[in-house]
Amino acid sequence: MRAKPSDRNEAIVAYRDVGQSLRETAKKFHLSMPTVRNIERRVRDYCEAAEALKYDPDNILLLARAGQLNFPASEALTYAGGIERIGQLKGCTLRELIRIPNMGRASAEQFVKLAAERGIEIK
Repeated sequence: MRAKPSDRNEAIVAYRDVGQSLRETAKKFHLSMPTVRNIERRVRDYCEAAEALKYDPDNILLLARAGQLNFPASEALTYAGGIERIGQLKGCTLRELIRIPNMGRASAEQFVKLAAERGIEIK
């Protein structure tokens, strides 16, 4: 799962937001330019997902992008399983979740726990 961006990574993005170039930012934080670019992309992705969750709290991919779910398992559930929202898990079983390609037991149990927190029972 993705963790909330560190204060340092948020500072890197803030430094870029005030108009500093990629080269200047990399030099100030003692990083390579590709690393700064990757940090900036991950922090912005996390922040966008966290904001979007305010309006769509049951979206599985948004939950994954915001670090609340395992991202590869969320993609497997969405693309291979055809399930995009937590409410669609109603009526599923743990066995059915595990049978989805690229879905392991631990990830399936994570979805069961998340569904239970929202009042959806998965057997």
